[in-house]
Amino acid sequence: MLAACIEHAAELRWAPGLKLPAVSWAGLVAVAAGELLRKAAMVQARHNFTHMIQTRKRPEHTLVTSGVYAWVRHPGYVGWTIWALLICH
Repeated sequence: MLAACIEHAAELRWAPGLKLPAVSWAGLVAVAAGELLRKAAMVQARHNFTHMIQTRKRPEHTLVTSGVYAWVRHPGYVGWTIWALLICH
């Protein structure tokens, strides 16, 4: 993230013509969408969402198949991937 911010600042300083406003806005919208998708997945899954890798099913775990989980199998990962790929460019 720090490298991406330094690159962005350097391009703004020494090559401002490379920054097209329409592309920057489209990227910002995509980053926001990715972040919102990830947050929606966390909120919807509630106690079923964890950042820890699980190797066994916890007794209180239930499979979530509605909302964003009806569209995407792993919305948290998809949202993070969109965010991470676009925030760095």
